[in-house]
Amino acid sequence: TAKTQFNSPQPNFDFSGGGFEDIFSHVFGNDGSFGFGPRQQRQQRMQRIQVPIDFKTSLTGGVQHIALAGFRDTIEIQVPNGVDNGDQIRYPRLLQGEDLVVLFRVQPHPEYHRDRLDLYTEISVNVFDLILGHTVMFTTLNDKTIKLNIKAGTQPGTVLRIPHMGVEKEYVKGNLYIKVRARIPDNIDQNVLNTIKANREKNEQ
Repeated sequence: TAKTQFNSPQPNFDFSGGGFEDIFSHVFGNDGSFGFGPRQQRQQRMQRIQVPIDFKTSLTGGVQHIALAGFRDTIEIQVPNGVDNGDQIRYPRLLQGEDLVVLFRVQPHPEYHRDRLDLYTEISVNVFDLILGHTVMFTTLNDKTIKLNIKAGTQPGTVLRIPHMGVEKEYVKGNLYIKVRARIPDNIDQNVLNTIKANREKNEQ
């Protein structure tokens, strides 16, 4: 927990004019804060912490429980959807009247990469489906199932763009980009292999 330091005020008295009301206003402030204005009070009554969250929670949002020194029970905060690594969110008067400022650290995902509001990932497709064409069912991180139309003759490395299926933040949605990888089956029928070999020899002539 960060420690707040208070500096003793050094008021400069000026008796050249004004009555006691002016003197008390100068020393204590108009709000009785003893020389600290409202802005200074807000800055001093605040704690800053870093909170790690997983990649999926950063996209969908959700409730996060955090432990703070000096508090027996955990503190509950609402993580907004679309929060990015390094974003700071201020939760007013959460800590017995103090504001809590949270710096979010998003953990990396093994299969997804984020660039602003866009998401990038890969999918492995049977090489024969790339040749002949096929419809592939794909489940997104927010558990939505979408149909990917793999056209006949799709080349490995092709990137499919799925509009408005990326990160949603402040009512704006990014895109989802899926790179197609070719997957060769382990066991291929010998007749299929003979057909492929015949076609290869034909194309080489």
